[in-house]
Amino acid sequence: MTVTGRVKGGAKDYWITLPWSPETGTASPTPEIPESTVVAEDSVPSSEVFLQVSSSQNKAWASELASQLSSAGLPARVIDPRAGEEGFRVVLGPYPTREVAESAGRRLGRPFFIYQPDRQDASP
Repeated sequence: MTVTGRVKGGAKDYWITLPWSPETGTASPTPEIPESTVVAEDSVPSSEVFLQVSSSQNKAWASELASQLSSAGLPARVIDPRAGEEGFRVVLGPYPTREVAESAGRRLGRPFFIYQPDRQDASP
């Protein structure tokens, strides 16, 4: 194995490796998308709280990220965009309260937004 770089303190973070082609700017080959990782927005109860960790125009990429997060033991899934809204949301959860979700987000160690289907407000 050839070392091509190092990230100081990188062992403390979660890392997800994805196949990527600089020629096209997309993952290659296209992964099989498990349908169980994609849910329709209207099938998500509105009282639940999620951590949004990504949003993408590419459904296959979002599904692959959710699959990788699920493989790491995290409760990940993709929420389809609402009408007029952009992006497939990669979310963790649901969590019973905003406080529980924020606590999980701080332990995650990566950027996140609090997402509630009936209220889209961002934080950490």
